[in-house]
Amino acid sequence: WKHTASEEEWQYAKFVWRSTLMNGVTLVDHLWFTHFGMANLMSTASRETLDPNHPARRYLAIFTWGTPSVNHGAVHQLAGAKAVLHRMTPFKDFGVVSQAATDLVGSLESYFDVFEGDKVGELDPLLQASPFYQDGADFFKVVAKFADGFFEVFKPRWCTGEHLTDPQLVHFVDYMAASLGEVRKETTKEQMEWLGLVAPNPTSPSTRYTCKGFNKLLRVLTFTVTGWHRHVGTVSHLMRDPELTSASWIEGQRSGAPRQVMLMALIVATTGFTNPKLGQNNFGFMFEGLARSPHADTRAEFQVKELSAELERSMRELSRVVDGRNEQRTFPYLQMHPNYVENSVAV
Repeated sequence: WKHTASEEEWQYAKFVWRSTLMNGVTLVDHLWFTHFGMANLMSTASRETLDPNHPARRYLAIFTWGTPSVNHGAVHQLAGAKAVLHRMTPFKDFGVVSQAATDLVGSLESYFDVFEGDKVGELDPLLQASPFYQDGADFFKVVAKFADGFFEVFKPRWCTGEHLTDPQLVHFVDYMAASLGEVRKETTKEQMEWLGLVAPNPTSPSTRYTCKGFNKLLRVLTFTVTGWHRHVGTVSHLMRDPELTSASWIEGQRSGAPRQVMLMALIVATTGFTNPKLGQNNFGFMFEGLARSPHADTRAEFQVKELSAELERSMRELSRVVDGRNEQRTFPYLQMHPNYVENSVAV
C-alpha cells in the first residue's frame, strides 16, 4: 500500500497511527493500569492494612505520596462522562471506552517480565538498542536493588523460613490478591503465580504466602509507579504539535481540531506538576524514628537510611550513564532518566 499511496496519504496514515497509539497507551497503560489499578491499589492497601510505623508502610509512603489526591482528580477530570478527556476524544459513550480500557490492560507478566526476568538480552537486537529497554533495564535494576535491600533488613522479622508470617503484611497481600483480578480481567491466581506469592505447602493460613514472592511484588510495585509511570504517562511533548498527534481528528485531516487541541493543552497544564525526582533526593527522612516503633530497632533504621542514600547515589550515576547515551541519540530519551522520574504517580 505504501508504494501506491501519495505522500499526503502516507503522512496521514502515520499521523493516525501515532495518535491511535498515544490514545491507547494513555487510556490503557497510563490511566487504567498504572493510576487506577496499581498505584491506587498500593495506596489503599498500605493505608488500610499497615500501621503508620510499620517499615513497609514507610517504604510504600515514598512511592504512593499524593496518589489519592491525583487519582481523585483524574476520576473527575479524565475518567468521567463528558469530562475534559471525554470531550477531547472522538468517543460518544465514554463508559464503553472505560470498559474497553479495563479489558485491554495487560498482565503484570506481560508488562514487567522482560525486566524482572532479566530477559532484555533475549529480545531482537533492534529492541535491545531502543532507549526504553536500554535505560529501562538499568533503572529497574537500581529500584530493584533498593527494594531487595529493604526487604533483607526486615526479613528476619517478617519471615519464618520461606513463609511470610508478619500479620500485617499477610493482610496487605490478602488485600492485593483480592484486588489484582480487578486490575486485570484474568484470574488472580495467574497474577499470584507469576509473582511467586503462593506457598506450595502452607502449614496454616498464616503461611500461605512466600517471602520471595513478597520481595518480587515490592520490586514490581516500585518500578510501576516510578520509571514505568514516567514512560507511559509523559505525553505533553507529543501533544504540543497538533500535526504530530491528536486525541481526535476529522477523518482525512492530518491534525487535531482547535477545540480538542486546547482541551489537550488544558489537561497538560493542570496535571503536569513538578514533584520530587528520584535522582535529586534522599528519602531517608521517611524512616526517621523507625527504631521507636515495635517493628524495628536502631540498627534497622540505620540500615534503611543507608539504603536510601545508596539509592540516591545509584540514581545519580545512572543519570550520568543516560546523559552519555543521549548524546549519541538523535532524540534524547528522558523517561527513565532519574532527574526526570518522580517518586510516585502524583504528577
